[in-house]
Amino acid sequence: MVTCNLTLRDWYTKKVQKKVIMPKDPMKASEIHSKNNPNCVVILEWKDTEDKDHFIQLRPHNMELDQLQVDEGEMSINRFTTKWYGKVSKAKLKAIEKELAKEFVEEEEEEVDPEMIIIVD
Repeated sequence: MVTCNLTLRDWYTKKVQKKVIMPKDPMKASEIHSKNNPNCVVILEWKDTEDKDHFIQLRPHNMELDQLQVDEGEMSINRFTTKWYGKVSKAKLKAIEKELAKEFVEEEEEEVDPEMIIIVD
């Protein structure tokens, strides 16, 4: 087990809680704390036996769930940004939508496995 500094910062209230925990698996511990505190940013920091720093930061669990709804077309980007970032200007919202559309196209392009391409003459 490793000694970790856990920080929970509520997305809306900005209230911060700090604890020292000793998980067997820091990644699993950060995921559990994220689910137990669904509106909090979860930060876990520790040093390994070689004094190397490690860091995990997770967005709020509910934000991740809402992002999945946006990805599936079940929630609008406007509703998501308003819920998590407050009012956003129309120009900024269009810029966000454009950037997301670009990332979506890039992800689709990355998914092509060159070994699976068959050229037919």
